[in-house]
Amino acid sequence: MTSPLEDAAKLEWKVRSLQTIIDHLADQQRARTLAGFRIEKKVIDPAQRGWLKAARFASHLSTNEVARRLGVSRPAYSRAEERELRGTITIRAMRRLADAMNCDFVYELRPREGEFAEKIWQQICPIARRHPRFWRRSYPVCSTELATLAERQMLDPQTRRDLLWTERLKPK
Repeated sequence: MTSPLEDAAKLEWKVRSLQTIIDHLADQQRARTLAGFRIEKKVIDPAQRGWLKAARFASHLSTNEVARRLGVSRPAYSRAEERELRGTITIRAMRRLADAMNCDFVYELRPREGEFAEKIWQQICPIARRHPRFWRRSYPVCSTELATLAERQMLDPQTRRDLLWTERLKPK
């Protein structure tokens, strides 16, 4: 007669053996499924070949498929990729092409040095520090208090005009 501990160990070993067999069969099934597909690993540098081509390759789409989705001929789509490389493509066309590849088109400007948040803080912080609340202070300025005042100043129309910022604000 075996102890319950030995029985549990044998059962655990059988479960692991069965799991190994199941995993092996699943791997074989995946291999059979993928056997008919040719898998290519191509890395496209968007700076050299264009963002459209990079997105198309990453999405595993042919030029024919993207052209079909757009309702244009394959040469017409290829010309769009060429226009992107030359820098003559429109933003509207990029949005439409990205949509055909089930991608979002993102047009972005970034400062060359630092971040926008840093630049904004550098402009707004001195203005917030001039607020009457900070006159004749004998104790250090609390950062949350300064941040609250800075946010109010950023929303102030006159401050926005003085700093040459847009006067339109996004609705919350």
